[in-house]
Amino acid sequence: MSIVHFRSPAAPRPVAAGGAPLAGLRVYLDSLGCAKNLVDSEATLGLLFADGATAVADAADADLLVVNTCGFLEQAREESIERILELAQLKTVARPRVLAVLGCLVARAADELQESIPEVDVWLPAGQHGDLPSRVAARLAALPPESLRQATDRSGSGRAPASAFTGFGARVLLTPGHTAYLKISEGCTNACTFCSIPLMRGLQRSRPLADIVAEARGLAAGGVRELHVVAQDLTHYGFDLEARRDLLHLMEALSAVDGIEWIRLLYAHPAHLTPRLLDGLFQVPKMVRYLDMPVQHASAAILQAMRRPYTAERVREQLARLRETVPGITLRSTVIVGFPGESERDFDTLCEFIAAVRYERLGIFTYSREPGTPAADLPGRPRATTAARRLHTLTELQMGIAAEHAAGRVGARVRVLVDGLVNAEEAAETPLARGAAFRARSEGEALDIDGVIYVEGTAAGVEPGQFLDVRITAADVFDLRARPEAPGARQTALVP
Repeated sequence: MSIVHFRSPAAPRPVAAGGAPLAGLRVYLDSLGCAKNLVDSEATLGLLFADGATAVADAADADLLVVNTCGFLEQAREESIERILELAQLKTVARPRVLAVLGCLVARAADELQESIPEVDVWLPAGQHGDLPSRVAARLAALPPESLRQATDRSGSGRAPASAFTGFGARVLLTPGHTAYLKISEGCTNACTFCSIPLMRGLQRSRPLADIVAEARGLAAGGVRELHVVAQDLTHYGFDLEARRDLLHLMEALSAVDGIEWIRLLYAHPAHLTPRLLDGLFQVPKMVRYLDMPVQHASAAILQAMRRPYTAERVREQLARLRETVPGITLRSTVIVGFPGESERDFDTLCEFIAAVRYERLGIFTYSREPGTPAADLPGRPRATTAARRLHTLTELQMGIAAEHAAGRVGARVRVLVDGLVNAEEAAETPLARGAAFRARSEGEALDIDGVIYVEGTAAGVEPGQFLDVRITAADVFDLRARPEAPGARQTALVP
């Protein structure tokens, strides 16, 4: 079967009289496959032009990128995916872009495609091209307004400025010398209605992989042994790079850096945690068994109002897959209560979800109205007293779950990274710290945001940045107590 390519004409078509919700929008379209697909593509262009859009011949000049796919034969499917990936690289280069994928391939493999190519904004199966204008308008409405895009990047693209990474290779660390945060991107391209990050920091700009690795080497040379990898959305890393890379490519490269022993991931977006990442990340040497994946809510209605493009069931499946394939993994999440429109039924759904998935770590926040965000104008915000009650209820539920997780670790032998000596203030305020010599963390504790492990014995010969084996002897909700495990002691499974 031959594959027919169609490129948008350079000359703009006339705009229909009346309202034009897509006025000024520049469209580039590729039509792959048969003549019947070409007819659908022509109809799609006609609908877009009727709403005010015009055509461009060069994808680099377009605001809307459209691929009408073919799914009939393997060769056609491969070419469709290749073209989608090529256009995805343009999404945040030079100006905000929306990427829409239509046609037969979507009808055949929608779920797989959405997980593996999260850069696509709109998916429409064959026969549903008529929905494209409204879907595009909705996506464009979610982007930061032009004035704010210009405030973050003079190019008008809305991307975080390239200067955002200036000086990263010469940082003066404010963390203990053996551990450091490693930022891999700036800004965020997600359109969560409650979040002001894109308004302040712009749309996502990924750091080149080589620059990140070079910084990691410098940190290791200075004594850093643990990297906390951070970004607003780690799992979206690399989609905007000219040489396509993803988080797995980056972790493999960081794992090869001499001197680094632990690599920890903070903030993975559920919508972008693809099967490739799920299956591959924790197979990489030096990756600790820990993942922070904020879910924000579990009610379908609230997730939709937040513009979080996943379901609670999908998150459950992801968590189950991680626990099955990465025994001992520590899972952390964040949720928001009191979001506009949250009913008692929505809150009950969230509580049921938390009780079922049993996160080891959970941050719980009440909704904060941020000016300039879409959620700021949403009706139905619960009263402050209602939000506070829900916060208390969910906190009590999670404390019980966390206490059970912690109690289950008593008796386990774990490897810890020493952070420092226990000071008098800690010993006075924290029961498990009394009489302990130094504080440490295992795989299951991230710096500053989780609890610590207080280790008994003498601090003589123990230095920050040193790895030790210890045996957990006591636990409370947040912290643990341990004693050093003598070399050659009877081995049991190492757990976080």
